[in-house]
Amino acid sequence: MEPTGSRGDDFEREELFAGTTGSDGASDVPMKRPLLTVCRDFVYRRLPFAKWFPEYRISQDLPGDFAGGLTIGIMHIAEGMAYAPLAGVRPVNGLFSCLFPALFYMLFGTSRHVSVGGFAVICLMTGSATTRATEQLMAGMNVTAADEPKIRENLAIQITAALTMFIGFVQILLGICRLYKLTPFLSDQVIAGFTTGAAVHVMTSQLDKALGASIGSHNGLGKLFFIYRDIVAALSQGRFHLITACIGCFVVFCLFFIKNWIDPKLRSWLNIQKPLPYDLFVMVLATFFSSYFALHAKYGVAIIEDIPTGLPSAKLPELGLFPLLALDSVSIGIIILVIHLSMGKLFAKKHTYPLDMEQEFYATGLTEVLCSFFPVYPPSTSLGRSLVGESAGTRTQLSAVFSSSLVLCVILFLGPLLEPLPTCVLAAIVIVSLQGMFRQLGQVPQLWRVNRIDSAVFMVTFLATVLVGIVPGLCIGVIFVLGTVIFRSKKAKLTCEVETAPKQCPTRADCQLVLTFTSPLIFLNVEQFWRNLRKLLDRAASEKAPHSIVFDLHLVTNIDTMGGNAIIEVHDYCQKHGYIVHFCRANEKVLRLLNRMEQFERISTAFC
Repeated sequence: MEPTGSRGDDFEREELFAGTTGSDGASDVPMKRPLLTVCRDFVYRRLPFAKWFPEYRISQDLPGDFAGGLTIGIMHIAEGMAYAPLAGVRPVNGLFSCLFPALFYMLFGTSRHVSVGGFAVICLMTGSATTRATEQLMAGMNVTAADEPKIRENLAIQITAALTMFIGFVQILLGICRLYKLTPFLSDQVIAGFTTGAAVHVMTSQLDKALGASIGSHNGLGKLFFIYRDIVAALSQGRFHLITACIGCFVVFCLFFIKNWIDPKLRSWLNIQKPLPYDLFVMVLATFFSSYFALHAKYGVAIIEDIPTGLPSAKLPELGLFPLLALDSVSIGIIILVIHLSMGKLFAKKHTYPLDMEQEFYATGLTEVLCSFFPVYPPSTSLGRSLVGESAGTRTQLSAVFSSSLVLCVILFLGPLLEPLPTCVLAAIVIVSLQGMFRQLGQVPQLWRVNRIDSAVFMVTFLATVLVGIVPGLCIGVIFVLGTVIFRSKKAKLTCEVETAPKQCPTRADCQLVLTFTSPLIFLNVEQFWRNLRKLLDRAASEKAPHSIVFDLHLVTNIDTMGGNAIIEVHDYCQKHGYIVHFCRANEKVLRLLNRMEQFERISTAFC
């Protein structure tokens, strides 16, 4: 199979016209490419499925896609239902949110290994937006207490579907504006710190469900402090459901113990490489015991209750909700892209196939828009599920067919069997599933030893996300990264060596002073450049160093106007102090800017 997506990060748009060259070497009038070729290339680029599927290698790729697809499908069932309450909708909507996105992304995406569906962080952000919008809409309604739960449920579904469509529009617009070129500012440390901080919010949101405690809702700065205060107060005052708390804690303990201690030994003993679906096993057992002991009827344990069978019909979302959801659409849409692109680049680099960054913006946007016609919450790439799918053998996007087929079986036939499942079990599954994100905190000591600035980026983003909020935390992390870029630019050094000039320099003095600046020369570090230069010249004068100076510019990858003026002024300054000055190995970009400056002509002979 050919690499999915024929363009990498540095893809340049193909020209619609190709010139022909005459016998004299001159270019003739450009000839228009055949319309059929233009249309074919456009379809291959915007619908990658049309290119890679006809070239699919059944014998090599199908076994891995089948095994990986079934593994991901099992996780979809457990996580889709568990994450649905985070988004404020019913578990069956979580199954829909795992069925449709995987199939739509298979058509438009260029990453072979990402798993698109439910993701805890995005579901939590969706739930916050849904709760706020629902309260605003309910404030203008006159409903009875008996009808209120059903109305809230219907409103939540309408809001999440509309939010999904608006997110898709935002992502497509970002792709049209070519903002995928800004993704390098989202470093690995920012993403790791953000996802770890967001995991704290997700875990906190599930504690009251896992314990059966009743606490108030909080928003704004430091809301986690108030939530934990309420949880402690509820536990100390006995305002929680004892049986629910026991079940929730027991499931958390069992899953954590099994996944971290029993699973590695069991798989080694059985010689199994693929992960076992413990979450699904727990769901099945919990459903059986809940039904057998009538936990809901006899002891008041909250359960999922009604799970309808059958597929929903397509319906246009409520576009009138856009004013309520505009800001949430932008923030959630950007974070979905951040997570998706980071995982896509990880797998593309590991398996050496190109990832079309521009197409990924359109792929995620189109997936969101098409999914919004069904009662879903916004889908996103899942970090853990994608890694599990890859380790299970996934080879191409076709694995989505097998994962979605498994989810479809549950939707059509098996859904009612899961109705007695206690909701505290779903909360426990979510809490344990976050341990992979919390393990990222273990990177901090290693990062500190390797690069303290990267360690600071991680911790600042993590703490900002935990203390300030999910969206503000990501913004603070990005701003901090930009600040570190400025800091590193200002700390650039001017190194000095006494040696023979580089070969590119026409001066062949026996002994010269070679100065090398280790950064682009821009307005941020011009002062630092001058400060270092004066110190070096003062030291050279005291040590009676050579009076021939070569400025080696091969590390100066870029300059601005202030940098260009600095080079001219440096030439004059050094000549004034009796030095012979030469500039060597300047790249084309630097020379192009210098040539546009009026005073450069008089010093151009100093360049070699």
